[in-house]
Amino acid sequence: MREGTRKLLAACNRELHLLEAAKALLVSNTRVLAYMSELQRRKTAQYVQEKNKKKGSSRGVSASSGSSEGSGSECGSRPACKGKIAVSDIRIPLFWKDVDHIKNRGDHHRYAIFCLLKIGTEINSTQLVTNVDRTATDVTFEDSFVFENVSPDFQFTFEVYSYNLHDDMTMASTPQKLRRKINSFSNSVGKTVGRKLQGSLSTGSSEESANPEETPRFRLVAQANLTVDDINPVTKTHDLSLETDDTARSHCLPLFGNFCCRLAAQPSCMAQILCQGILHLQENQAGLANWRRNLWGVLRDGHLKVWDKAEDMSINADPIHTIPVSKDTVVSLSTESSATNPHVLEVSRQEGEERHHLAAESQGELERWRSSLEQLIVDQGAWLDACHTSVDILATEPRRPSMDSDRTGSLYDEMSISTDLTSQDESDDESVFTDSPAMNLRPRPLVANTKTFKKPIFTIPKILVRRETNV
Repeated sequence: MREGTRKLLAACNRELHLLEAAKALLVSNTRVLAYMSELQRRKTAQYVQEKNKKKGSSRGVSASSGSSEGSGSECGSRPACKGKIAVSDIRIPLFWKDVDHIKNRGDHHRYAIFCLLKIGTEINSTQLVTNVDRTATDVTFEDSFVFENVSPDFQFTFEVYSYNLHDDMTMASTPQKLRRKINSFSNSVGKTVGRKLQGSLSTGSSEESANPEETPRFRLVAQANLTVDDINPVTKTHDLSLETDDTARSHCLPLFGNFCCRLAAQPSCMAQILCQGILHLQENQAGLANWRRNLWGVLRDGHLKVWDKAEDMSINADPIHTIPVSKDTVVSLSTESSATNPHVLEVSRQEGEERHHLAAESQGELERWRSSLEQLIVDQGAWLDACHTSVDILATEPRRPSMDSDRTGSLYDEMSISTDLTSQDESDDESVFTDSPAMNLRPRPLVANTKTFKKPIFTIPKILVRRETNV
């Protein structure tokens, strides 16, 4: 991938192709470094583990004591479940000076920008956004990403890369509509002048090919680190740490210091059934304990729900009893066991007086329910509020932005200032020369090229026409 990208960089003669190739090379290098770091970490951990085993054997530690110690630590510290992390609605506000943005003076440079999203060795990149100039108030990325098999102690790294393009007044940034007008004008004035204009256009478009060694280099201008505490099902604002070195400052957009995104999570304990089977539930009626036998219990979505039979669950009937399970829940063997119900579990809260007693069919079923409940308690303690705000996350394939999108690069572009549609169509050709070149490079909403037929002012009846022909 890296070798092919380097060859592509040497063969590119257009600015957009150069930017895409430079971005692909940077992403490939970042992934290679992440894989090498992970491989080195695993080798180091394996070496330390083998070294500890050799030290233990040299000190005369018996294998039985080592196995008993390992089993005790495994039961004492359960690993939490993994889950999915979804990132979407990425938006970066810009902080232009009033001279640049309002008075339309000052900086004429354009910028290319994209973002890297990292969790461990999984690295994704957004689409490349080019022609970001002083007319844009923010940069919006319509991409959405899903990270699979993520541990609750993850660290989500968000990096912003920018590249300062050449000045906006060059011939290479001339929009296609203006080029067509110049071409038609050059054909009308004559061959000599036309060749000169065509030559200027060709030299402007092949500016990058004349200097193949000067390839664009994206610079890291800002980054942020988010954890499980920042998970929220709605879009939130997070702080950006801006780079202060001189190399990044020359390529840096005027960032506001914040970015918006939607960081949602779906722990696996909330996306599947953890345990189900036959249970017996103890109920207190008029101060007397009564057992309801042969009920169907299901542990999912952070609750232990009980139905009269399994068919009631399949038809989405309301459960007859629901026991919430949180990180403060305590599961233990109950003293309410008897000859009829020897395998009883007690489910309670640390600071609550309510206690629930459940009986299983056998000792194996009792251990299965107890293990599932304890695992859910560990998962909720690790994922924190992500279990309560869990959303359904579906794996989505990366898509290219649609050309028919109505959204442009700024919030102000979505505001309708004039309602005169006819004058807008008539002045479309003239707007090429009045608008700034940066605005002409922005994608505009596609409008169907349909002509509206106006009713004629005077109409001749068909009868009169026939009479004239007869005469």
